[in-house]
Amino acid sequence: MTGQASALIVADLYRLSRSSTEFARIIEALDEADVPLYVVGQGRVSLPAAPELGIMLAIAEYEAEHSEEDFTL
Repeated sequence: MTGQASALIVADLYRLSRSSTEFARIIEALDEADVPLYVVGQGRVSLPAAPELGIMLAIAEYEAEHSEEDFTL
């Protein structure tokens, strides 16, 4: 191995970043490095083209906004 990651595993997409700009950069970097993305419970996620990236960003932002509700008493 050359010190590069062979895969990225996350619990949820929104855990990648709370910023849509940063999320897009991470997805682009994974794509350029040919590193697969796995989401727990969903398996391997295909890295999206531009239209799908927008949808993934919207889902990640929604999950990030609503994840705090899960932890409130």
